[in-house]
Amino acid sequence: MAERAGQWPDLRDWALDFLRGRARAEVFYLRELISVLVREDLLDEVWTTAVASPGQVPEVQWHELIGLREKAHPADVIRPFQDLIELGLERTSDKHRYPKAIKALKRLREDYVRAGDEAGFAAYLEDLRQRQRRKTSFIARLDAAFTISGVPL
Repeated sequence: MAERAGQWPDLRDWALDFLRGRARAEVFYLRELISVLVREDLLDEVWTTAVASPGQVPEVQWHELIGLREKAHPADVIRPFQDLIELGLERTSDKHRYPKAIKALKRLREDYVRAGDEAGFAAYLEDLRQRQRRKTSFIARLDAAFTISGVPL
């Protein structure tokens, strides 16, 4: 409303400070703060805010933030992206969780490559394989997606 009235530039700093204060006082407002910071193109602050309270940021917002951050700062998104992948693997109510995880892992590999840490991805993949070894259907998909000349990545 303030934007349409041409008053947003005058109110912007006050409104952002107000929302930051509310988010500090009550976690419920963190989601709203993140949304507003994204709209205001304050992407570094958004990332810092989300990383400071990772358990309070909904999955859908994490996906959005990773998408905004990964091109310029691929190393930053690796840990949060891993967390999302593993959260998805545990969601037994989602019958498509394994294909989604493989797709996300391919994207994660690109982030590792852009960050200059291909060996880090191989190590993560091996660790994931070990921790998820009882999920034989997932392991079969993982091996099929990340095998080079018959040798797992």
